Amino acid sequence: MVISQVRTTKRGRVSVYVDDEFLFAVESEAWQRSGLREEQSIDEDELNELLSDSRRIEAKRKALNMLSVRDYSQAELISRIAQKTGAESAAAAAERMCELGLVNDDRYALNCAQQYFDKGYARRRIRFELQKRKLPEDVINQVLEEMDFSDSEQRALELIERRFGSLADDAAKRKAVSYLERCGYDYSAISYAVRHLSCAEEL
Repeated sequence: MVISQVRTTKRGRVSVYVDDEFLFAVESEAWQRSGLREEQSIDEDELNELLSDSRRIEAKRKALNMLSVRDYSQAELISRIAQKTGAESAAAAAERMCELGLVNDDRYALNCAQQYFDKGYARRRIRFELQKRKLPEDVINQVLEEMDFSDSEQRALELIERRFGSLADDAAKRKAVSYLERCGYDYSAISYAVRHLSCAEEL
């Protein structure tokens, strides 16, 4: 096999043609590092290495771009990047982000949990949100263990009071119950909040 032609694309990648047929486009950094050139013979192993190196570079670039917008868990980052570059390259990129301190599951879990707690969410909903972000169960458990949910009944009451103001009729009560369920509160907290706000409305 012979590299018959290379072309730089509008996106800055390098299109590689082998035996006069387009093969693939790779990151320009990978092409430069390979030391390959037009009219050079190349075997399958060299082509695979070029493509693998390109994917590793692309994965790191994507990781940095994503993390410049918001935080991600390590598993979440791998899942997103793997769709474009493959699992191996994505895992290597995520590991490198961890080494650089740009990804930290413990820190991310704590920050997310605190944000949802401040929104009024209860333990069950916070756990669900952390699981959605592909955080490890041991990390989730540790964060939730450190949070104080002892005043869930009062928090539920304050939440629906801010949201609804009053529960003047059965329709309003149903909406409040549904809202608190979505926020992760259990039956005890929901019953307490609805009962107390309903009683206050009747006074």
